[in-house]
Amino acid sequence: MSIINNDFLELLINLSKFKHDNFTGTGLLLYENLRVVTKYHSNLVDNTLIAPALRLGSKKLFHYLSEISNYNHPCHDGFHFINQEGQLTHVAQFLSPPISNNISNVQGHGARTLCSIHASNIPGVVTVGTVSSSGHVYLYKNGGIITPV
Repeated sequence: MSIINNDFLELLINLSKFKHDNFTGTGLLLYENLRVVTKYHSNLVDNTLIAPALRLGSKKLFHYLSEISNYNHPCHDGFHFINQEGQLTHVAQFLSPPISNNISNVQGHGARTLCSIHASNIPGVVTVGTVSSSGHVYLYKNGGIITPV
């Protein structure tokens, strides 16, 4: 799993460096058990808009995510899911994780950050990563930010 985590972080960093003028930011969820996560998400787009299977570490995944992280693309919103094999399985997912009163927002951050923190606490979620529209990278694990990059 550590190789996938390295590829996951590298993808986030590359997206932050590449960001274009219409870059919306992005949210990625790395999971090992979709059964638990399934009750906390729903599609924001028609499944026919989802690209065929793309994998962590591939330039095709990087290019696809940079293309859809554009205000003009129908898949720019929500979170994109990657399974434990490193395959992109879902794009543009509305994510509504259970809220824990033991977790509070990080000062100066908004809804994507708070959603990411809570989502990282769902059993079966390995890590959640975001790139803000300004290009800042954050990783979340077990209900907290593990490292701003």
